[in-house]
Amino acid sequence: MKLCPENRYHHRFQLAVFLLGLILTAGLLAWLGERYPVRLDLTADGRHTLSPASRTVIQKLQAPLTITAFASDDKTLRKRISALLRPYLEHSQKISFEFIDPNRHPGQVRKLGIQANGELLLEYQRRSRQLRNLNEQTITQAMLQLQRSEPPLLLFLSGHGERSPARQANHDLSEFAAALKAQEFRLQTVLPAAGDPLPQEGILLISHPSVALLPKDQAAIEAFMRGGGKLLWLADPGHSSLGFLATELGLQLSGDPIIDPNAKLINAPENFVVARPGEYANHPITAAMQLTTVFPEACSITPAQQLTPQNQTWQQTPLITTARHSWVDINPADHPPDQPPQFNPGQDQPGPHLLGVALEQGPQRAVVICDGDFLSNRYLGNGGNLQLGLNLLNWLAIDEQFLDIPPYQAADAQLRLSQREGMVIAFGFLLLLPMICLIIAARLWWRRRESA
Repeated sequence: MKLCPENRYHHRFQLAVFLLGLILTAGLLAWLGERYPVRLDLTADGRHTLSPASRTVIQKLQAPLTITAFASDDKTLRKRISALLRPYLEHSQKISFEFIDPNRHPGQVRKLGIQANGELLLEYQRRSRQLRNLNEQTITQAMLQLQRSEPPLLLFLSGHGERSPARQANHDLSEFAAALKAQEFRLQTVLPAAGDPLPQEGILLISHPSVALLPKDQAAIEAFMRGGGKLLWLADPGHSSLGFLATELGLQLSGDPIIDPNAKLINAPENFVVARPGEYANHPITAAMQLTTVFPEACSITPAQQLTPQNQTWQQTPLITTARHSWVDINPADHPPDQPPQFNPGQDQPGPHLLGVALEQGPQRAVVICDGDFLSNRYLGNGGNLQLGLNLLNWLAIDEQFLDIPPYQAADAQLRLSQREGMVIAFGFLLLLPMICLIIAARLWWRRRESA
C-alpha cells in the first residue's frame, strides 16, 4: 500500500515527535540520576556497600575529616578513587575530599612525604595518616586510628612459655596482635625478672604461663596491680603458678574443664563452651555482641571464700555464663576415650558456671577469662571471638566508644565447587547448551525450507 504525500508527512511528524520525546525523557532521567543519585547493591555479600564496621566508625567522628588524594590528571585513576570514597561522603557531612595533582604542587608533595601516585592523606584533629594501598579496610582502619587521641599500651608477659604475639603457631596470638595494631594499640613484650618495667599506664596481658613465675616476676605483677594497673588474664586449666593473682582479685579458678553439650550444635568437642547471643551479660563489653563465641577447654570462676583487705574492694560483674546443662568435669581421665563424657551427679559440678568476669576498683579495671585458646590463631576466626577480644581491650583501655565497632572481615569472593558440580556446569555449558542451540537452528531452517 502506497502512502499519499499527506499521510507520509503525518507519519514523519509522528516519528519526529516520538524521537524528540524519547530524547527529552532520556535527558530528564539522566538529570534526575545526577541530581538525586540512588545506589542499589544487589550483590549477595554487599561488596559495593560500606560494611557495618565502616558505618559505625563514620558515626563516631566528632570533628571534620579531610581526605586529600594526590593523583595526577588521570581520569581512570581519579574515577577509581572517587568511586571508593563516594560511600564515605554519602554517610557523613563531616568528611570532605579533594584532588591535588602532584605534578603541579611538588613542594607540598615533598613536604608531606607523598611517594605514590594516588596516595591518600587523611587529616583529623591535627593527626594524619597516609595510605597507598586503597580499599575499604585500610581507609576505615586509618579513620579508626585517627580517632584515638593516645594509643593504648598493651604489655604481653613473656619468658614463661606464654602465647606469643609474634609467633605464627596455632596456639600463639599473632593474628590477634595484628588486629590490635590495626586499632592503634602499641604492643610490647615484658619480662620483669630480666628488669623490664611494667608501666602503670599499660594493660598487662597474661596468657597461660607453662612454667612457674620467678619471685621477681610475681613481685612486679603484685606491685603493678596494687599501683592501679589494668589486667587481662587469659587463664586455662592448670594455672597453679598464678594463684597469687587469683587471691589478689578475690577469685577462685577451677582447674577442671567445663563440658558444654551446646558444642554439638557447631560440631565441636564436648569440652568446648559455646556462648550464644542472648546469653551474654548486660555489660559494655558484651552488650553489643551478636555472634556466637567459642571457648576451647575452658574452666570456671567463682568468688573467693575468704576476702582480704586487698581484694574485697573489687566490684565483680559476670560477663559470660555457661548453659544450665553444662558441668565441670572433676575427673576427665575417668571417661573412656571412645565415649563422650557423661555427667556424674556424685562428683561433677552442675552448671551454669561463670566463664568470664569484669572487675573494677575505682578507675582500675581487670578482666579474667578462664580460657586462653579462644584468641589463639587457631580459633580467633570462629564467630565473635575476635570481636570479644577487641571489646575486652577497648574496655580496659577506657575507650568504650570503640566497643560497638565490629572487626572488618573481608568478603569471601571465592566460589568453591565439588567435582560433581564442576562436571555438571561443564557439561551444561560445553555440550548441552550448544546442542540446544543447534537443534533450534536446525528446526528453524527446516520450517523455512518447508514453507519455501
